[in-house]
Amino acid sequence: MKQSKNLVRKMSEEKFQRYLVRKPKSIDEAFTWIRNNCVKSDSYAVDPRDDSVTIFCSARNKRPNGYVNSNGEKQNTEAPCPLCDESIETTPIILSRKLRKGVYAFVNENLYPFLTPQGSRDMIGDGIVRGAHFLIWPTTEHRDIHEISYRDHVVSFELMADLESRLIESGLEHVQFIKNTGKVVGGSVEHGHYQAAGMNVFPMRIQNDVDFLEKSKESFVKYLSRENPKDFKLKDYGSVSLVVPYFMRRPFNAIIYPNDFSVNSLRDLGKEQRKDFARATSDIANVLSRLMPSIEKEFAYNFVFHTGPIGTMYIEVLPYTQGEGGFEKAGLSVCQSNPEIAVREYRQYKQFGL
Repeated sequence: MKQSKNLVRKMSEEKFQRYLVRKPKSIDEAFTWIRNNCVKSDSYAVDPRDDSVTIFCSARNKRPNGYVNSNGEKQNTEAPCPLCDESIETTPIILSRKLRKGVYAFVNENLYPFLTPQGSRDMIGDGIVRGAHFLIWPTTEHRDIHEISYRDHVVSFELMADLESRLIESGLEHVQFIKNTGKVVGGSVEHGHYQAAGMNVFPMRIQNDVDFLEKSKESFVKYLSRENPKDFKLKDYGSVSLVVPYFMRRPFNAIIYPNDFSVNSLRDLGKEQRKDFARATSDIANVLSRLMPSIEKEFAYNFVFHTGPIGTMYIEVLPYTQGEGGFEKAGLSVCQSNPEIAVREYRQYKQFGL
């Protein structure tokens, strides 16, 4: 994956150093900064039908839009960027790694968090949901992960593992990692980044994984690796596999998982596993950046990391290839493709060709 030699918009060295010197000495100090400087959530509620949590945070509606227009298409006008634009303030840097001269990967606080250390109160009960919300930037260059090298991208997995360890050691129960690329899937900033939310509750999908482990006496990943048709494996990276699941709810959904089923979290990953996760996520993002426009879809996707006491961690790859209608919202998915077609289309690209 060669990078362009053209001049790339990026966060300046001066701006990076300005926020690096404000680096908190500990996670507790970072929590204090969040309490004093970030927006607060309103409250939360639990749906009694499935125990799913909704956090109300009206202040996030004021987040600046980092896309040029409503559908995220590139135009001659540059979208505002909280990193690259000198006039836009950002937040102190928590963790960082130098990639090369003048280019860094780093972690900072989200200025518009939906979770804060002081917590949000239950609307009708006495519970509290608390935590902290961070951003992981793979590069200070104005690029996303499909546009950078594997060597640069693996640093993001090192930073996420480090952050996960620190947040769990602080007493939080779970760290949820995600990635939103494209406004239609929840992205608000075009400059590529991951998000991490340390919290004292499990999101419903993670709880589903915990329940699956308890009921089946094996992890979802172990089950999937045995039951999924072998032809649906797009690539085996050595320590990591990338597959199209037989129950694909939307066209081109995929799952990335470690071949060692004892790996529960990012901090459990070894050097080769981190490298292979970086390669797999880079490859699928790169292919989707070309595949989706070829089927007249906006390049947009989510990564959802499943980690914690679930037996084996994995990453869901969810490209926005089809919207949800009433049947989907009732719990019945109608997919406008099938796994065989998805695998065949993926095979057209060199990353996944046989």
